[in-house]
Amino acid sequence: KKHIIKRKINTKIIECNTVREKNGVACSTRNSKLNKKQLKIASNIYHYLFNIKKKLKSNNNIFISDKIKKALLLMGADKIEYIEKYDLLTFKKNNNIKNKFNLFVSYYINETRLIDNF
Repeated sequence: KKHIIKRKINTKIIECNTVREKNGVACSTRNSKLNKKQLKIASNIYHYLFNIKKKLKSNNNIFISDKIKKALLLMGADKIEYIEKYDLLTFKKNNNIKNKFNLFVSYYINETRLIDNF
C-alpha cells in the first residue's frame, strides 16, 4: 500500500485472505505439478508453520529460522528459499515483533516453488 501511495500508482488494493485447499495448502496452479505424496508434504509444512505462528504469538523469542528450515527439510522440502517474520504495521523484518506479524515462506518440493504467508 505504501509503495502504491508513494509512487502514485493508480491501483486499488483489495485485501482478502489466502484461499486454501482442504489440506491447508494455498490454492495455486503450481499444486497441479505435485503428486499425492508431495501434496501431503506441502500440507504437513503448512500445518507445522501455522502451529509455529500460534506459538510465536505467546512466546516471541522462539523464532529461529535455521531451526525451522531444518525441520522443513526433514519434512520433505527439497530447498528452503526463505522463512521470514515481518511486522504487519511497518512491514519490516524483525524477530522480536510485538505487533501483528506474518510468516513468509518460500520452499521447493522437487522443482516446484511454493510460497505462502500467514
